[in-house]
Amino acid sequence: MRHMSYAELVELRATWVKAEGWSAIRHGLPVTYNIDPQGFYLLERDGEKLASISVVAYPEMKFAYIAFFIVAKPLRGQGYGGTLLDKAMDYATTHRGITTFGLDCLESLSPLYTKYGFKTKTIDQFWKFTATEQWLKDDLVNISDTQNLISTPDEAQFKNLVAYDAAVFGMSRLAFLKGFMTKPGTKTLIYIKDSMVYGYGIISEREAAQPEPDASFRIGPLYAHDSTIAKTILTCLIDAAKLKINESIYLETPGNNQAAAEFVKTLGFEPFLSMHKMYRGPEPKHDIDQMFCYSSLVTGG
Repeated sequence: MRHMSYAELVELRATWVKAEGWSAIRHGLPVTYNIDPQGFYLLERDGEKLASISVVAYPEMKFAYIAFFIVAKPLRGQGYGGTLLDKAMDYATTHRGITTFGLDCLESLSPLYTKYGFKTKTIDQFWKFTATEQWLKDDLVNISDTQNLISTPDEAQFKNLVAYDAAVFGMSRLAFLKGFMTKPGTKTLIYIKDSMVYGYGIISEREAAQPEPDASFRIGPLYAHDSTIAKTILTCLIDAAKLKINESIYLETPGNNQAAAEFVKTLGFEPFLSMHKMYRGPEPKHDIDQMFCYSSLVTGG
């Protein structure tokens, strides 16, 4: 096992990741890698790449999130995946002080991770909204407090945003937010009242695993003080996408924030996939009541 370079991660995205049918992170890839450049690993034998995994670590929280876990197709069923998973978690525990690991997986794979000490804590929901001809004719839900939304924060407002995100996520993510908010094809809306941040949301261009005839977007993160503010931000993010007919928006809601699922449905999103969120060790101390959409399955929040 060795650390993976950014160039190798780009290659992995173009080959293994897209072949799995996963939406292949494009503009967000450098931002993701820079959260923890030491958290991406390859398993090799005589120079041949056998498997990959990311264990993005948040040492302040003693927490790491597992993703990009892929074994080369011709080599599956030979124990390489388990070897890499064991090695990567052991390294993170021994050298980085990690005590909790998290991951997302399909229900069919949850028994596999149970063998490694993971337990399902919630079932998260994936949603999709597609613009129809009728929807384009109708007005969006009337929002009365759009005056509290800004898209380009000044220095003081950005500092407050970083502090708000840290209170929800559990630690400061200054570098991540700077990169994630400014990547191409991205728009951010921040809900500010009396100089205080009460929520924010980000919408980005999405890259489908295989070419699709219509563009799609992804919302996340969406953090908010309550569901009313979250709905305001989400509605305005949909509006900001300027969707054409058949274009879509995707997002993921935490299974243990029921308010998120309820208002997402009222805006026309439909469920299409469920994922088990599993942890080994104490759950991270996120403020889940203010987490309405995750930022990504790679970063764990």
